[in-house]
Amino acid sequence: MLAWGANGSGQATVAAGLAAVTAVAAGTDHNLALKADGTVAAWGDNSYGQATMPAGINAAAQVAASEKHSLVLLADGTLLFLVGDKRTQYSRTTPSESV
Repeated sequence: MLAWGANGSGQATVAAGLAAVTAVAAGTDHNLALKADGTVAAWGDNSYGQATMPAGINAAAQVAASEKHSLVLLADGTLLFLVGDKRTQYSRTTPSESV
């Protein structure tokens, strides 16, 4: 995988060995890569916790990134909203703060 452009927060510095990437999401200063095995790699600015993936994500289906947050949609329909120390998980029916 290759990245280029501004690199003030490391957003264009892709981790060596990152492979089997099926989708990429670019935030303002951070990036997410969805891997074929359902895991997510993140790099770049982490000022708001947007590049810190919770342990155990291995069933991701889609990723999205914005300026200060990241979203991970799991295969079961659960949506993870990642920003700062507030990690919110929304299931199909009820939200919880358990992530």
